[in-house]
Amino acid sequence: MPANASDVSVVVAAGAGGDSTWGAANGGAGGQITVDLGTLYNGDTLHLLAGDHGQRSDGDIGSGGGGSYIATAAGFVVVAGGGGGGGATVDGGSSPLGGAGGYSTASANGLDGTDAPGFHAAGTGAVGSTPGQPSTTPDVIVRGSAGTVASVASDGTITPGVGGSPSAAYPAAQGGGGYAGGGGGGSSNNLAQYPDEEAGAGGGGSGYLAAGLDAVSTAANAGAGSITITYSLQPTISAPSTTVVTGSKATTTVGTLAPGTEFAIRLAQTQAQLGTGTIDVAGDPATVTFTMPSVPAGDYTLELVVGGSTVATSDPFAVTVAVQPASTGAKTLPATGVDDVAALLALAVLLMGAGVAFVALRRRRA
Repeated sequence: MPANASDVSVVVAAGAGGDSTWGAANGGAGGQITVDLGTLYNGDTLHLLAGDHGQRSDGDIGSGGGGSYIATAAGFVVVAGGGGGGGATVDGGSSPLGGAGGYSTASANGLDGTDAPGFHAAGTGAVGSTPGQPSTTPDVIVRGSAGTVASVASDGTITPGVGGSPSAAYPAAQGGGGYAGGGGGGSSNNLAQYPDEEAGAGGGGSGYLAAGLDAVSTAANAGAGSITITYSLQPTISAPSTTVVTGSKATTTVGTLAPGTEFAIRLAQTQAQLGTGTIDVAGDPATVTFTMPSVPAGDYTLELVVGGSTVATSDPFAVTVAVQPASTGAKTLPATGVDDVAALLALAVLLMGAGVAFVALRRRRA
């Protein structure tokens, strides 16, 4: 997830169970849950796996719908349970319903498959992390199997929880997948109507919601599984990467603004405008170079301003004051002193010349 995402919302829908040949849309519904994630997972990598719609399997019995998952490497975030496959009776007189998956109602637990009157072959729904189980009543000829529990590897790889399967020897429906899979259906005789036989429906898989999250809504999903993530991206402005000296140049990068947007950069602590720019037609981030004004040393932040409003603030960055060169200590005469020395030297030369002339004159007279 982008670090600057906001209003993050996910809709996770699991696959519905497959219908049997003799059933009229008798696969269990997949669960669907809408959750607001806020900014809890910003900067994290989300791993996704959407479950498929159950199909008619061998013997024309419905397979279970797949669970749908959002996870990080640390564990699951949201899971919706898949619906159990639909069952059937040999005489075709009824359509045992697959159990609905977790979050097809307000509950995270999968629902049990239903039986035709006089039969007891349906698998049970998964409850939390406990997989659904096959029927164990005396009239079950061959039992199905229990579901499995989903897991997440350290690299984020998701191993789905799978619904229990029926026996290979007798047709029956599969449980739905999910956080834990629903129980598989078995084969059962109706002792009062023997030799009539039921291929049991599968139980629904369970859902899951990480701690601190709440469901906005839940619903039944009649088709294939899907995962939808929506969010908004907030404008950004970066801090200079190094300490900035007053009077020197520094750069900042502005991002996540619409193409053509005009913006200004301001020093938050003084509200001095440092520069302006326009996002190009491709919407690429813009780099702006500015001169750091004279301010006291300390920590400062930049503001990104659009239409007169601050839409983003940078992280703090350090500013130091430029050091002025120290004096060398050498003394110089003022300009007027230079002129006076030149005049005195000229006068001395004149006086020396006059003295020589005076001596020469006295010698001639002598």
